[in-house]
Amino acid sequence: MEVEIPKDMEDQILKCSHCGFCRVLCPTFEFTKNESYNTRGRVMIAKALFSGEIEPTNSILQRIYSCSLCKICDLTCPAKVDLNKILKYFRVVLSEKGLGPLEEQKQLTNTILENGNAYAKPIEYSSSPIFHEISDLTKEDSDTLFYMGCMQSNYYPEIAKLEVKLLSKFEDFNMLKKSDHCCAGYVNLLGMPKEFEDMKSENEKLFESVGIKRIITACPTCYSTFKDNYSGFETIHSLEIFKDAIDNKRFEINNRLNATVTYHDPCHIGRYANIYDAPRIILENLPGIRFIELDRSKERSRCCGGVIRLPFFEFRDKMSEATLQEAIDIGAEYLVTACPQCFYNFSTIAVGYDIKVIDINELLGYYTGIVESIPLYALD
Repeated sequence: MEVEIPKDMEDQILKCSHCGFCRVLCPTFEFTKNESYNTRGRVMIAKALFSGEIEPTNSILQRIYSCSLCKICDLTCPAKVDLNKILKYFRVVLSEKGLGPLEEQKQLTNTILENGNAYAKPIEYSSSPIFHEISDLTKEDSDTLFYMGCMQSNYYPEIAKLEVKLLSKFEDFNMLKKSDHCCAGYVNLLGMPKEFEDMKSENEKLFESVGIKRIITACPTCYSTFKDNYSGFETIHSLEIFKDAIDNKRFEINNRLNATVTYHDPCHIGRYANIYDAPRIILENLPGIRFIELDRSKERSRCCGGVIRLPFFEFRDKMSEATLQEAIDIGAEYLVTACPQCFYNFSTIAVGYDIKVIDINELLGYYTGIVESIPLYALD
């Protein structure tokens, strides 16, 4: 599979000296201990494939598509190689040649393209219980859109409604009457440029048609996808809204939780967007909470494995289990995150662990008195 690659990409590949620093925090290498499942090994594979030395077997594709593109290798690389860019380009080449992604990932992508989201059941907000309970909180003439995202609206409607109620205390915003069409972030991470551009164009036209100039997101992947790839809109994560409300003494506290709490940094608002202070300012200003950091936090935060859980469930489980165990080891009673995917992954495997997994909206909803108890989704 000899490929002529752009000069800037060739320079990045040659810049990698194979020093191995990227292995230190790589989440897939942490559990496989296999050289071909870390960034250094993947770059070596890319060089060999592009030069025609090896062929793209299924075993090779497993290595390439098991990377979650969490960006932690970019931060540990002493040569400052844009490793994430190399691996993403690698996937684009494989996609254009009809060799990737993996079959399970293709099937999920087809579901997204056909249904507008990954769950094969697009929600009509205007006819759903979600929208009926919150429609009076939205402003149809607002040029700010709250983009709930497909995972939260499909899997966690109680958290979705709660977040709308919280945001409405501090912002005027509109919502689409139909289910949020997928931002296509997953499709983009798989390196499928045509499919991504088609979905992106459809979304941009939709937003423009209703006069949207600013988008508030609940999902970190939606946030980074809009901010880094879309044009014509300002993008902000809801964490930033809540942080400003606390800074400006606008946050009304009616309940109190006396507990030890830690926070997991999602990749797409952490390493992708450098939003680290906002969640900590929020947690540190909630009375009764004793906030403690995970050993691997902020830039060093371990990926939950959400992007690769299909088909790499075992990797996802080990990555999420490691963070849960770390939270327990430091004495946390609650593991808080601000990402629906992280919340799903931690919750899915947390049965039997002596810790509560909650979305930050649940915590804020409890403190303001919107909900009487948390978590909203108790583990069986």
